Amino acid sequence: MKKSRIKYLNGGTIFLIISVSLIIINRLVSDKNVLKITLLIYIILLLYKIVTIGISFNKYYKNEVSFKRNIVLYLKENNPVLYNILAQESLIFTYAFLTWRKSKTTNLNSFESYRQNPNIAIYVGFLFVLLVEVFIVDLVLVKLSLIFWARISIVSTFYLMAIFLAYLKALKYRTTTFSDDYLSIKYGIDCELKLPYESLRLTDESNDSETIVPLGLLTKMEVHNILIYFKTTQSVSGLYGKKKEGNGISFYISDSEKFKIVLSENLQKVELGA
Repeated sequence: MKKSRIKYLNGGTIFLIISVSLIIINRLVSDKNVLKITLLIYIILLLYKIVTIGISFNKYYKNEVSFKRNIVLYLKENNPVLYNILAQESLIFTYAFLTWRKSKTTNLNSFESYRQNPNIAIYVGFLFVLLVEVFIVDLVLVKLSLIFWARISIVSTFYLMAIFLAYLKALKYRTTTFSDDYLSIKYGIDCELKLPYESLRLTDESNDSETIVPLGLLTKMEVHNILIYFKTTQSVSGLYGKKKEGNGISFYISDSEKFKIVLSENLQKVELGA
């Protein structure tokens, strides 16, 4: 087993393993003493892990940055899996429940994705299906006296609804912007790319031999009107930091024709400068 895999198992999933194990033991074992002993063992293991992380963090601590920044940098470098999970959950919560106002921008080089976006109907449709599903499944499970699984169903369904709501609202709040030297793409809640113009090529021709990474929560199920190819294969981060290698990306822009014109102008400037 690789070292990175051991680090992931011990750090990124220990809480999940403990929680699921306790739930299973509580459901299957009637002897409360066994449950108490198991809980005590898990508490000891958890405390041991907290102490080891604390010692490691103390050695890592950098005085030139803030305590909060130290935590972020420590998790990012020593446990990227846990870092991606925490970052993703905070973004889901922020966009789903805290973000309600869009700041006005006068940047003429910024392009939004929410006007006339057909993917909004798809997201709303999934939200409606999940809302109906949670009531039907919960009603069936309650009638079957499966109260525990009914609660699990409710929590998991509302969590999925929060993800769809966060992505739906992010279409309005996150934009794609042209800078002097690069294209900044902020799409959904997970994608944030800064692509130098010299690394891009724009084409309307499809090429089956090249891999295109579709942005967005539903990826290939979504409607996209922008296709950008990379000159070399690049890695694109998705949900929970999952990376995909591709020769290009596809996404939706409301004013796609103007976007293509501005992108072509910037790419031509790079070619003339070269």
